[in-house]
Amino acid sequence: MKRKTIFNVFMFMTMMMITSVCSAMMPVRVCDYGSDGFYYRYNQIAEEMNLKNVMMNKMPYMDNSNENYDTYIATCGPAIQGTVISLSVNKIGYVSRIMVMSKANDTIAEKNLGDTLVIILALIGLTRAEMEYFIFSWQDETDNAVHWCESARRYIIVNDGLNSNQNTRVVRISAGIDS
Repeated sequence: MKRKTIFNVFMFMTMMMITSVCSAMMPVRVCDYGSDGFYYRYNQIAEEMNLKNVMMNKMPYMDNSNENYDTYIATCGPAIQGTVISLSVNKIGYVSRIMVMSKANDTIAEKNLGDTLVIILALIGLTRAEMEYFIFSWQDETDNAVHWCESARRYIIVNDGLNSNQNTRVVRISAGIDS
């Protein structure tokens, strides 16, 4: 009887370890949309917010030989002063990472980038109050911000950087869950 109990405890511990490792490897989605849903919802929010200057063009699929993600790329707004959005879609079909790029040191391009980010944060599910708090805390941090989005039930992580070689501003948005 004692051997059976020890065996059961051992099996339970083994299963717990396997479960925790597998759950840690699950891709965390940044929003509850795939690429098509993201595209349609983005443009719907842009119209609702009267930000038609950064409407998204259709996203072509880009096969990038990455086993874990499919990549989609779209442009928003005018060609030179608009933004480029890259979506990494996990194999389950949800957007896991978003990268937004624009021309740096250009007032119009920076405004278009800001408008694009506001639309994306609304699409992710941040309320207006959460968005204001998030944006202000983002400005106080060193180009990084993490915010718990209650409605989406996940952390939204933003990393903002400048690629001075290409005069490009790059903003990366991902998500995390509370473990």
